[in-house]
Amino acid sequence: GNYQGLVPITHRNRYRSTLVPAVEDSVVLITGASSGLGKQLALVYAKRQARLVLTGRNTERLQQTEEECQKHGAKVHSFSTDISKPEAVSTHTAEAD
Repeated sequence: GNYQGLVPITHRNRYRSTLVPAVEDSVVLITGASSGLGKQLALVYAKRQARLVLTGRNTERLQQTEEECQKHGAKVHSFSTDISKPEAVSTHTAEAD
């Protein structure tokens, strides 16, 4: 496959790795960032210095994710919204840029 521009991230299991794009200074939108996979992705991209736009339904947990990402030096904008409304998401994404 074409892996140009991707960097490996090694998980706790040293035999598995995942490829994610090199994203430094890119804006990355992550939905469901207040918990689970969304939160873990937010932390991975925060360590890669992406500018993050995070959404989630639980405002308190979303705020916790934002703070954790900021500790890694990421610029983060988070908001709780209905992601089925594209105009709301694009407005917030533009604010992060």
